[in-house]
Amino acid sequence: MILNLMYILYYKPLLILFNKLSTIFNYNKIMSFKDNLRAELEYQGIQLKELSAKCGISKNTLGNYLTGHNSSPSIENGVKIANALGVSAEYLVTGTISDKTSVSSLPAKYRSIIETLYNLDDNDLDAVKALVISLQKRYSV
Repeated sequence: MILNLMYILYYKPLLILFNKLSTIFNYNKIMSFKDNLRAELEYQGIQLKELSAKCGISKNTLGNYLTGHNSSPSIENGVKIANALGVSAEYLVTGTISDKTSVSSLPAKYRSIIETLYNLDDNDLDAVKALVISLQKRYSV
């Protein structure tokens, strides 16, 4: 029971974070639009109905993007979805963030991590880096 709780509270979020960071920085395979959209919706806790209201695209169309029936939205719809989620269209399409991407255009979960990193001293930054490298080695395919 305690181990399960520790897994849910500490270990699982670290694995999710590591997997997402690995994808962003090209350590793992690049995910598709539907995978990136689904991951962002899950992270932000947004339902299709809410996203539909934010971006003006029907819930059915958004659902089609998630199921792959119409896996590639138009550029216009991709930008609308990205804006509604507060991420770049590049991130939704490729799952990566270019070197030219500003911190302000990153998904909220990454901005908060980066903002937290700015407040750490060098020893703590080294510890975070070592943890990420260790996780990468442990879970890389």
